[in-house]
Amino acid sequence: MTQTLSAESLSLQIAEAASDKKAEDITILDLRGVSTFTDFFVLCSGTSEPHLKAIGSEIRSQMREKWGQRPTFSEGLPASHWVVLDYADVLVHIFTAEKRAFYALESLWGDAKRVAYPPAPAPAPVPEAAVKPEPTKAASAKAASAKKASTKTASTKTASTKAAAAKKASTKAAAAKRK
Repeated sequence: MTQTLSAESLSLQIAEAASDKKAEDITILDLRGVSTFTDFFVLCSGTSEPHLKAIGSEIRSQMREKWGQRPTFSEGLPASHWVVLDYADVLVHIFTAEKRAFYALESLWGDAKRVAYPPAPAPAPVPEAAVKPEPTKAASAKAASAKKASTKTASTKTASTKAAAAKKASTKAAAAKRK
């Protein structure tokens, strides 16, 4: 079952397989227009020799089982800390972090565009209940009127409280005078 995938789709599938084995710092470089020997690099790091081996095995296995793809060539062993799998339009580089930093392929191929991995998730739909409708002009006018009325009521209460206090004070003063 050989299925044809575009080089970009193949690079994303390879990155996903590497991710399944907890590969670190997965980067996809689009070399179209920059290189004539391949279209994409998939770069990733492993933490140990067994980890490099597991990542490479998972990529080979998934590409063979899901897409009928086998690397046309492979180079390096986990003991060398750098393994290359050649899928013609996609070259996979599996490194230890130290070897990756030493060879710095991202810098060497700095003109290449980076392909987002993992792809950006689609925005989550907003539930209807969470969407607040925009107030209409009538509703805005009603809210403004209610606010104005509550302010007026509060100031009226304050004035009447002050008047009552003044009346009580004058009553006390008059009673004190009569004594």
